[in-house]
Amino acid sequence: MLAFGLYSLLQMLYLLSDDVKSGAYWGEVILIVLLTVALIAVMWAVYRAQLKRANPQGFDQKPHFKWRRIFVTLLGIVMMLVIQMIFVSSFGGQQPENQAELNQLATNQNTLFKVLIAFVAPVIEEIIFRGYLVNTFFKANTVLSKIAAIIVGGLVFGLLHEPRLSAYLLIYWGMGIVLMSVYIFTKDLRYGMAVHIFNNALSVI
Repeated sequence: MLAFGLYSLLQMLYLLSDDVKSGAYWGEVILIVLLTVALIAVMWAVYRAQLKRANPQGFDQKPHFKWRRIFVTLLGIVMMLVIQMIFVSSFGGQQPENQAELNQLATNQNTLFKVLIAFVAPVIEEIIFRGYLVNTFFKANTVLSKIAAIIVGGLVFGLLHEPRLSAYLLIYWGMGIVLMSVYIFTKDLRYGMAVHIFNNALSVI
C-alpha cells in the first residue's frame, strides 16, 4: 500500500508539471526524474530483499537472458495486441471513462506525462502488481499458487484500471493475466516490463 501511495504521489507530480514553454519546466524535469529514479531504485531494492528472504519459484535468477524468455515475451506482446483488437472490435474503439480521461490528459499534457504513461508506469506497476503481489501472496512453487497468481493478479490489475463491474473490466483483466503469465513463465520482471512498455507506448504514439 505504501508503494502504491508513493506511486500515486509521483503521478501527481507528473500531472502538475509546467508546460515546456515555462521557464521552470527544466528544473521540474530534473526534480521529477531524480524522484522517479529514486523511487524505482528503492522499490526494486525492496523487491530483491523479498526474494532473498523467500524465493521458492526462483525469480530473478541469472542468466537473465534466455531465448525461451524472449519467446514468452514476444508471445505476450502478440496476446496484448489480440486483446487490443478484441477491444476495438467489441467496443468500436470507445474507451472506458477513466481511460478516456487518461488519454485526454496525455493529449493536453507535456511530453513528461507521456513518459510517465509509456515507461515509468509500466516499470513501477510491474514491481507492485507482479513482483510484490507474488512475493506476498503466491510465493509457493505449486501449480495452484501460480494459477491463483495469474487469475487474482490479473483481476487486481483490471480493477486498478477499471474499478467498475463492466465489460471493460474483462479487457483489462485479460491484459493483467497476460502480464502476470509473462512474469510467472519468464521468472523475470524485466520481460513483463518490456511487454507493458510496448503496450502503453502504443497508446501515446
